[in-house]
Amino acid sequence: GGTIFVFDLFGGLVTEFGGGRLTDLSGLGSTGEEIWAVFGGRLAVFSLRGALEAIYELPSSADAAVDVAATNKRLLLLTPTSLFAWELDAEGRPPTE
Repeated sequence: GGTIFVFDLFGGLVTEFGGGRLTDLSGLGSTGEEIWAVFGGRLAVFSLRGALEAIYELPSSADAAVDVAATNKRLLLLTPTSLFAWELDAEGRPPTE
């Protein structure tokens, strides 16, 4: 576990990344430009080629996130009891505070 596999429209493997490091992977989302992964109380951002671009610790209120969705303006995190929304900055990143 803990690896993300990316396939093309015909089912061919394009790339894989995460290398087993994404323990407790619970959700994936994509803006079409990046892939967002929720795992173990953290949020990772990868390029479409699998390069790790950023990793964030989730606030304790959202550390049980089960899924993530992102647009070019907003990040949404779903937990068993809540939906959190953050506006993304000009570089498409969530606030760090």
